[in-house]
Amino acid sequence: MTILLGMFFVVHAFIFSPMPDVSILKAMSWALVMVTLIAAWSGLGPDQSVALERWLMGFLLLIMVSSLPFVLIPSIGYLRNGSGFQGVLNHPQAFGLVMALFGALLFGGLLAQKRPSRNAIALVLVCFGLIMMSKTRTAGLAFVLGTVLGVASLLLLSRTSLKFVAPALLSRRVQMLAFGGLVVAITLGSQLKAASSQFLTKGGAAEGASLGELYDDSRGILIVPMLQNIEAQPFTGIGFGVASQSYFMQVKRDPMLGLPISASIEKGVMPLAVLEEVGIPGFILVCIWIFLLLRRAATGGVATLCVAIVALLLLLLNMGESVLFSPGGMGMLLLIMLAWAAAKPLEQRAVYSGFSANA
Repeated sequence: MTILLGMFFVVHAFIFSPMPDVSILKAMSWALVMVTLIAAWSGLGPDQSVALERWLMGFLLLIMVSSLPFVLIPSIGYLRNGSGFQGVLNHPQAFGLVMALFGALLFGGLLAQKRPSRNAIALVLVCFGLIMMSKTRTAGLAFVLGTVLGVASLLLLSRTSLKFVAPALLSRRVQMLAFGGLVVAITLGSQLKAASSQFLTKGGAAEGASLGELYDDSRGILIVPMLQNIEAQPFTGIGFGVASQSYFMQVKRDPMLGLPISASIEKGVMPLAVLEEVGIPGFILVCIWIFLLLRRAATGGVATLCVAIVALLLLLLNMGESVLFSPGGMGMLLLIMLAWAAAKPLEQRAVYSGFSANA
């Protein structure tokens, strides 16, 4: 399906894109990277897969641990904008997204344990705290919604009990922690409300604004031209990887061959970006691809599904840039995690009644 989707993007670019060379190279780059990632993860044996997962977890843990000292050095930890914590990375947005993915990995693994360790619980709490400190609203919402939706989806799909899907939620340790958290939330209700407001407004003055109003303030200026393009060209789209106002695009080309080597774009929200660029037929194909990816991830258990949903929510909610189809920088980490969730070796997948790996 990934190959077919990439081929559709290329053919669509030939016919409809005002910048066919830009669109074709972007489509080929994404398709080659995504297919390679899925093939690479699928080709690993169980032992190799576990070893690589541990390396990836260790790398993300290293980012988290090496960032903690800078909490005490605001001049460095908050260097980018003075309000969001960036740790050892170059931007709070990037740091928040990395911690959301790491938190989803940790939380998914924790849920699968009958008696979760104190270290695992502590790491999840630290991840969540760092997400809040980064003031990355996308990461915070994706982490909370993704983990909740992951557990709820598996309960519905597997048609089995919580004890089988997420046994950690029934452990006394987690229940005591949840009860303690509830007591703290009730006791410090006003302080938590103020902290939540600061997180949602990124320390701004938009007190009392709804979540929709905050999102409109952040992305509204990008959404308006997209809606205009969708209304004008609902079926054909404006071209894959092309900006809403293509004449403003800055395309850097190779001085020898004249091939485009850089053509960044900025979009407001992912579903609208896909609909704008490749029209209704392309939008339907992307939705089918995402559905199949989630279906595969669900056969791997709660950890893979949580990671897949959190990664997709990060893509769907944020999308200041077209990260899903940009296999570089932050986009590459998201694609690696999506491929891992969809291609985890079948030997390690939990088989649920009514929803097996062969379904």
